[in-house]
Amino acid sequence: MKNRPATRSGPSRIPTLLLALAFGATAFSAHAQEKANPLPEKVDKLLKKMSDHLAKAETFALEADILFDEVLDSGMLVQRAANLKLLGQRPNGLRSYFKSDTEERTMWYDGKTVTVLDLDDMIRVQVPVPDKIGPALDHLMDHYEISIPLSDFLFENPYEALTDGVERASYVGMSNVNDVPCHHLAFSQEAIDWQLWIEDGARPVPRKLVIVYKNDVGAPHYTATLTGVKLKEPLPADVFKPATTPKGVVTIDLLDLAPVVAPK
Repeated sequence: MKNRPATRSGPSRIPTLLLALAFGATAFSAHAQEKANPLPEKVDKLLKKMSDHLAKAETFALEADILFDEVLDSGMLVQRAANLKLLGQRPNGLRSYFKSDTEERTMWYDGKTVTVLDLDDMIRVQVPVPDKIGPALDHLMDHYEISIPLSDFLFENPYEALTDGVERASYVGMSNVNDVPCHHLAFSQEAIDWQLWIEDGARPVPRKLVIVYKNDVGAPHYTATLTGVKLKEPLPADVFKPATTPKGVVTIDLLDLAPVVAPK
């Protein structure tokens, strides 16, 4: 799994906030193995089937209800709830809206620039990125540790993104997610364990994702239940154009800050 949102302890601050602009979460990047262990045949086929189905969609609209554990300064875990809406158009359009108990953020990607509007902290952040969704997501992760929730499903090759760093995998069985029959898969990596539910039948879309950050304090959980998955439907022409900056919002260019890893 390439990029994943994790929990963050303590209050949001600059530049801490700028590393957490993945809508209330800092990012996690697994250490990929040079040659991952082979996946069980059934798991491999299901992942490839889902990946091919998602990759063929020129447009997509995803909505998810999210539960995630926040680690307080005391080390205690508290559960937060959020709603996520993702709109995308391949190869270079993406919009994400995230609203949780404590945060509200919108992100736009237009093929040139990522813009994030944080109305809670009255901050607007911009950074230039590559001209395709996958490379743009990798750039944000590699240089700024910014990750977008469910981003593994958005890459041009979701199979490659999802299997990056996987050490073990199992087919758990059939299970229902919101009364939809799904294949339940389980995976283990160096620092996370995660589970994926894929809809059975001719529409193999993701229906649920659970991540356990087993090396973090308290082993926090992240659960996303996809309540809406629409593929190949028309999107408004201006959906990836950033909204007008509200009065009082301060605009910050991420290039003014030292990146986590200096661009090559």
